[in-house]
Amino acid sequence: MALDASVGTTTANSYVTIAECEAYFEDRIHAEAFTSSNEQDQAAITATQMLDWYCSYKGQKTYDTQALEWPRIDVVDKNGLVVTSTTIPARVKTATFELMLIIMEEDRTADSPLAGIAEASLGPLKIKSDLTNTSPSRKKVIPDKITAILSGLLFSASNSMVVKRLIRG
Repeated sequence: MALDASVGTTTANSYVTIAECEAYFEDRIHAEAFTSSNEQDQAAITATQMLDWYCSYKGQKTYDTQALEWPRIDVVDKNGLVVTSTTIPARVKTATFELMLIIMEEDRTADSPLAGIAEASLGPLKIKSDLTNTSPSRKKVIPDKITAILSGLLFSASNSMVVKRLIRG
């Protein structure tokens, strides 16, 4: 699928263009994962999808028919400024760039090989499941630094960002 960063359309699948990515990563240190990749389009599309799937944004979509969560109406940022309802906010683009870099280095959506296992034995064979296993070594699908970038655009509860969790089915 070709990258489509047209704002508010039914065919859009990315918040950023490759030209915007190149400009952003040109000035960013440790951007080798992006600059050396031949999967830049896929990373932009995947990062956009992940942001839309796992983040709960304030406001409502501007157009009923738009494919992506942005642009949105009725959004006021953390500084009290109204977010334009016909563009993608700079913070969303920055979050997309930064998430692209992260997912180019590792698959954040992959399940831990031990997810759902509380206990395992070999003789006699015994496996005990634990659906609440949230290993501290398991990384968040959307890292805290990405939710910090989106600060003010996400719903909050008790001043903490609300990000939808990936749940194994």
